[in-house]
Amino acid sequence: MSFLDQTNDTSLQEGFIGCLVSTIYIDDEATDEEIESMVQGFVGRSIFNGFDANPVLRKQIMRRNIDDPEDILKESCVAITDEWKATVFATCADLVFKDRLVTDQERSFLKRMKEYLNLSDETTNKILDVLLIMYKGKI
Repeated sequence: MSFLDQTNDTSLQEGFIGCLVSTIYIDDEATDEEIESMVQGFVGRSIFNGFDANPVLRKQIMRRNIDDPEDILKESCVAITDEWKATVFATCADLVFKDRLVTDQERSFLKRMKEYLNLSDETTNKILDVLLIMYKGKI
């Protein structure tokens, strides 16, 4: 099989989890609270019904020690289908807002994620506007 014939075998679920893991490790460290919030980001979603997320979570977290975090984010975003892109971005942005402090590093991360997901400014601005309303007085 030639390089051009190869496909990305990362599933939608693995891509979603990869984006979440990338988000909580923006600063190279994840707290127990961030990990719990990350898990809540996908638990109960229909695409995870019957899906064993534990091996994928372990794999994505371990990859952080081996692979370039930016490559992990890109690969994860590529696996996200059009119908789930805004949801993944919103879930990850919510994780960024959870600690009530949005750093320049986190803003830059969200901009790159927006680009990798190929989301419009209109879509991301709507998501961020809602989050700013939800977190008003907390950030």
